[in-house]
Amino acid sequence: MSISEWIAEQGPALPSLDILRWTLVILAIIFWIDLMFVSQDTQPILVWTARMLRHHIIPFVKRRVMPRVRVGFRRSYLLAKKIASKIPNPVVVAHRIRLKLNRVLPQEPISSQTRLELSIEPGYVDWDLWACIRELFQNAKDADDLGMKMRFDLDSHGTLRITNQGAKLTRQSLVLGGTTKRGTEQRGQFGEGYKLAFATLLKSGRAIKVWNQDEIWTPRIEQSMNFNSEVLVIHIEPAPEDTISDELTVEIRGISRLEFAAIKTKLLFDRQQEFEDCKVDEGILLKTQDLASKVFVKGIFVSSFYNPHFFGYDLFRLKLNRDRTLADPLSMGAEIMAVLESCLQKKILSVDALYEVLEANFGELDAVAAHSNSYLHQLPSWIAQAFARKHGDSAIPVSSNRQKDIAYLLGRDPVFVDARLLKVLERGGLQLDALNHSEDTDKKRSYEFHELSEREAGSLTKALLRVRAIEPWVNKNNVKVVDFIGPKIRGVYRGLAEINLARKILSDDKVTVATLVHEAAHKYGDDGTAYHREGEERIFSAIIGKMENEIEELKSKLENQ
Repeated sequence: MSISEWIAEQGPALPSLDILRWTLVILAIIFWIDLMFVSQDTQPILVWTARMLRHHIIPFVKRRVMPRVRVGFRRSYLLAKKIASKIPNPVVVAHRIRLKLNRVLPQEPISSQTRLELSIEPGYVDWDLWACIRELFQNAKDADDLGMKMRFDLDSHGTLRITNQGAKLTRQSLVLGGTTKRGTEQRGQFGEGYKLAFATLLKSGRAIKVWNQDEIWTPRIEQSMNFNSEVLVIHIEPAPEDTISDELTVEIRGISRLEFAAIKTKLLFDRQQEFEDCKVDEGILLKTQDLASKVFVKGIFVSSFYNPHFFGYDLFRLKLNRDRTLADPLSMGAEIMAVLESCLQKKILSVDALYEVLEANFGELDAVAAHSNSYLHQLPSWIAQAFARKHGDSAIPVSSNRQKDIAYLLGRDPVFVDARLLKVLERGGLQLDALNHSEDTDKKRSYEFHELSEREAGSLTKALLRVRAIEPWVNKNNVKVVDFIGPKIRGVYRGLAEINLARKILSDDKVTVATLVHEAAHKYGDDGTAYHREGEERIFSAIIGKMENEIEELKSKLENQ
């Protein structure tokens, strides 16, 4: 019987091969240590040890130990990953705990004489904390505007209180859509704000209590037997005698100091004195950097502009949607335009400062460009005057190379501006096309050839000879010397029949030739067009070529002499 057959017969009675192998390894290590400390000749021992490591121990570790280690690490990694995926977000956990505590733990007992179910499902709107608080401040500020003084604060326990002196909520206001402000200039118009705010705040786990003069209102989310769903329920009970007052106080519990600080940045009620000097009938121009690009309506934040604005705005007349987050862009632009114009009239803002804002392409340029086309607005003429003060009386706004070429032709200094600003400046009177066809190009006086000085006649003759060699239609008969009404006009092309040149340029041969070539090239196209530029280049190239030939001929003559 072989050894392997004997082992197979014994089966479980024998230890496993792994155990036997590890036993041999341990015995070998003990033997090696013993020899190292007892034997004087260690070289045979080292050789034997190296052979054991190479042929037995290392192969065994590679084959049997390392695969198990890798599998163990892999399993540990997958288990840790699985556990981590099941750990929820701590913020979500805190929110769920708070919500469950409000619903599961015993709530403050209510001996309500009235229980009013409102057909408002808690998830009807998807508002954040600010949207809910905004609705409550909106109502409080509307009452404040009517003389019912408002105040608000956050106590050390995280309870926000908004109070109005002399105000009281009526049960009629609990009807969805019920409001006494529709058709007025007050902020709330739809009759649903504070009810939806209550429902959303309760859904987020915050508690609410309303001290309504001689009553206490306690909103809650409860199961309704009538609707077979969770709805907003208002419990109404008489207030204790020692708490009765002429005030309306709304308490919201669970507001952190960071949340309260963020809320205060979106309210301008505490900063009214700071902006009193920037107030006009249409709104307030907010000049501070922290409010730039922000829109408020009657002191309450609405949104930020998608494109940067230099100023912020508190608009008094702007109409908003039901969520108070959006306004018609055209209406918003018109209100911003009205605020800017009123601020200019009252010297709150200088025209030159506004021009710098517009030239830097801030968002105000959209409003001014879109709403300055009415004859009722004086803003375009003021902006045009500011342009002239900055760039000089000879400057003209342009937005393309063609307009730049026309400006140079008319003796003006072109200044590139945004196309939107160009429209505003044109409405203010700085119109390049109108200038191009103005009386500046009209002739004040014409001169015959014999009336010119010898220097002027020589300059004109040289220019005619140069250009006529390339453009035969240019001659003494159709080139007229004149004085223009506009002092900066050098020349005007009036068709193949006539070219006018200003007499003042004839004292300079180079300017005379350049102006005649420019006007002759108008045969091929208008100023700024590719056809006109190509015509100028062709004429100048031919003139230079002829001059080079003349120089070569003159050199040859001199060499032959």
